[in-house]
Amino acid sequence: MHNNYIFFLNIRDINVTLPHEVVPGYTLTKANASQNKEISSRLKLIAPRPEGQDLPHEEERIKRQGAGFRYKRLSEDELTYYIVLMGKGEDRGLFCKAAMLATPEWIEGFIASTHRPGAGRSYAYSRLIVHNYLSRLDINRGLFLTLNEVDIADVRTQYNKIKVHDHALLDIKSLISQYTELLGYDHASHLRLLGYFSIIENMITHAPEPKDPYDSIGRQIRSKIALLNNRFSEQIDYQHYFGSEANPKTIWKRLYEYRSSIAHGSEANFNGNLKLLKNRTNAREFVISVVKQLLRHALDEPELIRDIKQC
Repeated sequence: MHNNYIFFLNIRDINVTLPHEVVPGYTLTKANASQNKEISSRLKLIAPRPEGQDLPHEEERIKRQGAGFRYKRLSEDELTYYIVLMGKGEDRGLFCKAAMLATPEWIEGFIASTHRPGAGRSYAYSRLIVHNYLSRLDINRGLFLTLNEVDIADVRTQYNKIKVHDHALLDIKSLISQYTELLGYDHASHLRLLGYFSIIENMITHAPEPKDPYDSIGRQIRSKIALLNNRFSEQIDYQHYFGSEANPKTIWKRLYEYRSSIAHGSEANFNGNLKLLKNRTNAREFVISVVKQLLRHALDEPELIRDIKQC
């Protein structure tokens, strides 16, 4: 078991006693000296660093008086590489999907494993996801997580839900994979935003009837999101993103105007019709939050998601 593990990119600290079993067969712990070396060399191979620059997990950023930061190289026992040890027979994909669906989500860096005695090490990862995430960490170290028991319990909850979910009813594994794959695009990429819209449409809309103007994708989204919002365990936080006066139907209308401008290659005007959305970052983060809520709710009421797609 101790030879096979999943390394998660965005975990910086853990406020529980380690090692800590998340679900049977998966134990969260801090990497040992050998694993630190393996992770560091693997990350530098996937996303090479400028000469003399450490990985974000290997240094502490300290704010200077006035402006800027200085960086302190961490000692071996201070390195912030956290892993999940796993058994050979476990469904690794299921655990990684549960971790991605959790709030906050754990972003998989790579899976390291040895399949049989004497065989070489194998590594499964997405080069684009690792490269993009490490680049973002260099800009914003706030992307690191400090996990507590509540965070770990949520992974456990999502894992147990996915494990018993009827994927013939709704293929949630495929949808989570699509959500994860979008991390391979630059965070500000228009293609990435279109991908999030695509997941929403895939989950709750049907192909519109060309002769029925009331069956458009935009109208379906506005009405169906309103219905689903009443079923979510936590309702969509429109106020956080758009202010207390914002009307949800107007927000979704503007979001689809924004989507249309991206799809047709025109420049979005956030000083005009799209002013309500504030800016592209705010609009993107809101859409991502809704996708996450839809995916999580699909595990609670898959029949509802299936039925609402058809209506």
